[in-house]
This record gives sequence, structure tokens and C-alpha cells, in this order.
Amino acid sequence: MKTIYTLFPEMLNLNGDSANSMVLKKNLQWIGEPSQILPVSNETELIELARLVKSGETGIFVTIGHGSAAAMQSLAPYDEQIQALLLQMVEAKTPGIVVGSALAWAGVDVSSKRERRSEFVLANVDAEGWPSEALGYLNSDLSLEPIRVEGNLVLTLLHGPFLAKNPLWLDRIIEILGGETTASDSKICAERYVQEIWNLESNH
Repeated sequence: MKTIYTLFPEMLNLNGDSANSMVLKKNLQWIGEPSQILPVSNETELIELARLVKSGETGIFVTIGHGSAAAMQSLAPYDEQIQALLLQMVEAKTPGIVVGSALAWAGVDVSSKRERRSEFVLANVDAEGWPSEALGYLNSDLSLEPIRVEGNLVLTLLHGPFLAKNPLWLDRIIEILGGETTASDSKICAERYVQEIWNLESNH
């Protein structure tokens, strides 16, 4: 059983980032891998997730989406716990995705600003074992590269269901989780739609 943990999905889903969990679950279903999505919404659940990561538990993935300024402020009491969790994930090479404002918990410098960019981007990526490109919507004034990888933790400014638009990244995650990325009619059909999205957005 693969388990997909989503941190505070009711608050960290401003641009639909929690959908990454649903996309991963659906693709696991297509290859016959049972999976579940579990919300992490309190201190007890955070402690348990951190214990699993620290113990080297395999078959888990963590989604942390973008939240509004008010949401981030309300989650401030959990700052140290989430920061420690992400550090453990990098060290243990536990796969996950961290989006937008949540990058502050990953130790990323979010103080440097520039003129806000609101556009579709095709970002180049230099991360061993990962795809070299990623497509997504950038809406940020942070002076950061749109996406990078630490351990197996994807750190990105690209909002929304990133994994739905980037099936090669999805395949890499499934591989890390111990699954085989075999073809299926549903997967082939979905990838046709993805190709159309790439054709539209990468030339926007």
C-alpha cells in the first residue's frame, strides 16, 4: 500500500496544489498499485509522519501546497515541526512536492523579490535522475528558479496539479515508490491530453 500524505489540505491548496495527491493516486491505480491519501492536519499526525520518514519508511509521498498569507500565519505554530520534517525527507530521500509559500519551510530564501511574473513557463531542470524540463503556471514575485530537486523533494513555484502536466515527473516518483510505470489505456489517453496542454502552454 502506497500512502500519500497531504499537509493541511484545507489551508494549503490555494491554487489546487493538493490535486497532486489525487493525480498520483489515480496513476497508481492505473498500474494496479493500491494507495491511499491521508491528510495531516494536527500535531499528532505531523509527529507520526516525521517518525515514519525518520525510520526510513518506503512507499510514502508528501504533498505540501501553497497557502495564503493568512493560512501561513495560522500554521506558524507548526513551523519548526514542518521544517524538521522536510529536512528529514531530504536526508531520507523521501519523495514529495512543496509548492509556493510552503518553500519557506524547506529552508529556501524567500526574501529576494522581483517584479511578479504570471505566465506559463517551460522550465529547465538540472537534477540527476529527473526530467530536464517541467511545464507549469508561474505566479510569483520570488527571485527563485521555478523548480529544483533536493534529495527526492520537488521544490517548485509552479502552481496547481503539477504532476498532471508532467507525466515524466510522475513516472519518476512512481519509480521511487517502487512501482512500475507500465502503459495502460487510461494512461495513454491522459498523456494525449497532456501533449495538447504542452503544445498550448509551452508556446504561450
